Amino acid sequence: YNHSCGAKILYVKNRLNHSTNINIQFNGGAMKEKISGLAHLTEHMFFAGTDSLDKKAISKKYFDFISVNAITTIRNIVFMGNIFTEELTAYIDTVVEMITKSTFDTKRINEEKKVVYQEMKQNVDDYSYMSNLTDSSMIYGHDFINNSVIGNKQSVSKIKREDILDFVRSFFVANNAEIVICTPLSLSKVKRIVNDHLIKSLPSVDNFEPIGIQMYESKDFNYYQVEYKDIDKVYLYFSFKFDSNMYDLD
Repeated sequence: YNHSCGAKILYVKNRLNHSTNINIQFNGGAMKEKISGLAHLTEHMFFAGTDSLDKKAISKKYFDFISVNAITTIRNIVFMGNIFTEELTAYIDTVVEMITKSTFDTKRINEEKKVVYQEMKQNVDDYSYMSNLTDSSMIYGHDFINNSVIGNKQSVSKIKREDILDFVRSFFVANNAEIVICTPLSLSKVKRIVNDHLIKSLPSVDNFEPIGIQMYESKDFNYYQVEYKDIDKVYLYFSFKFDSNMYDLD
């Protein structure tokens, strides 16, 4: 893992409506963990309470944005939001608060482990989930059958507070952030918001490089619109093609 790779923005101009779709992701998924299930439990702990907000309050603050979630994958931990564009700064500030202000209290860690154990029971009976583990094991050369993204009960039970703190210190740094965004805002404004509210608010490691900007052509992403009639708003959902060609803007 190369800490000096620098943060990145993957940017698409949304010319269809006034919504913003953003993923804030960190290259610290299951492939980076020392204990199976550590990345996933860390994601849970970002919602378990901060210095000033308890579990219920921080979860409410995050999920008050209209369509948001967070996931742990093989490669990344991702905070994702389909939000009103005017909420972009507030959304980024909330994600930063969860990363930098979470207490990772031992009692809460043990409580979240019980939640993870319940998820394990559900996944055992999920055929599609188990099929994905088989495919991932073949693709990545990792034993995800016995050491899946969610981990197993034996491995998760061994995770200590210091393991989570070390994982956060290693991977949730400014250099390791990748922001994937589709928005009507200009590229210069997006860069300013990301720099001021995300990059400058997260710790960084030595040899930090300036944030990198890359842009997709409009033909290189797929999208569909979802209309919320009760609030008279339209959101744009999009996904990037993995084989699309990006080019540096600076």
